Amino acid sequence: MAAKGVRPFRVTLHGHKRVHKKLHKIANQVPLLAARALNEEAELTMTLAKRWTPVDTGRLKQSGRVQKKATPNALWARLVYGTKYAFWVHEIPPKNPIGFTYATKTVRRNAKKGKRTAEHKRPTRYKFLEGAINKRARLFTKNIAASIKKDMKQIAAG
Repeated sequence: MAAKGVRPFRVTLHGHKRVHKKLHKIANQVPLLAARALNEEAELTMTLAKRWTPVDTGRLKQSGRVQKKATPNALWARLVYGTKYAFWVHEIPPKNPIGFTYATKTVRRNAKKGKRTAEHKRPTRYKFLEGAINKRARLFTKNIAASIKKDMKQIAAG
């Protein structure tokens, strides 16, 4: 009941079913959009990691890939290098005094000469995958949110 002196008014919404349908469509698309955005970030991260990957024969660099892609039900990705010696090249810093036998030709040559180091010529480096992830991690959330926002605008407009 309206207060004394206040006239009641009525609001009628037209097209609310259409708005509800559009909002439902957007809500259903969010996990898919998040997975797509995460996969883009994973690919960009692997691209940077490959740029920093030491090259001897090129096999290590070529083996880098996004092995497990994100899906709407599993929002994570796995970045891997598929060689037996990837771990050693990744973990051994320049001028390392530890006497490992490394798998790359350059490192084996150096080991024969008594040098126990991994050589990295710029822009390559050790910790190439970890470094790429750490460098891009500051922007992951921002980039994924921007990508989802852009895609949601397109869905809402269409």
